[in-house]
Amino acid sequence: GANSTFVDMVMMVERIVQHFEWKEVNLLGHSMGGGVSMLYAGTFPEKVKKIVMIDLIKPMSYPIDMQPDRTRESIEQTFKIENRLNNSPPSYDYATMVEKMVKSYGHSVTEESAKAILKRGSQKNEDGTYSFHYDPRLKTRSLLSMTLDQQKEFAKRIECEMLIVKASLGPLYEDTKIYEEIMNIYEKKAKSFKYITVEGTHHVHLNTPEAVAPDISNFLSGTDQ
Repeated sequence: GANSTFVDMVMMVERIVQHFEWKEVNLLGHSMGGGVSMLYAGTFPEKVKKIVMIDLIKPMSYPIDMQPDRTRESIEQTFKIENRLNNSPPSYDYATMVEKMVKSYGHSVTEESAKAILKRGSQKNEDGTYSFHYDPRLKTRSLLSMTLDQQKEFAKRIECEMLIVKASLGPLYEDTKIYEEIMNIYEKKAKSFKYITVEGTHHVHLNTPEAVAPDISNFLSGTDQ
């Protein structure tokens, strides 16, 4: 495991595409996954037919003068975490683990959604307790972030059909004017662009998949025209 950035994950998607020898793909991603889909579509526009972004309009951008401090903070975070990797992870009873996960997500996930995540994100210990099972380095901030101008250049190269499904209670990470600027580019450059809002939190697709599934299914099948 290592520090995970949007650019790293764009390369990961391309590795998968090349491995399976796919000529064209549809991409569906939530949050960071949506941002990766957007950047991949701008990097390899000829390979992407459709993208669906759940509760993300664009990756977060930062002014260029903030980058040195953000890079330093990322490095310091990473080393701090690595110094603790050999320590035994904390253990909890299952109910406490579920409660901690719900709280850590700011109550964006329900208990049932937390249990679904924990099927892969936890391990049962010999004494019957549970520990979280993930690489904590994945939670560090990116070594390098993009400016808004850089992201605009990726957006200008998008040629595919786009659907953004925004959760009504989901976070807005930047000023609405910035989102308007980037969506204006989507509308001009994408083959088609659709933006819808559904009731729910940032994890609406986990909590109430029936709220997002029809629109996404219709978009991918082409029956939303």
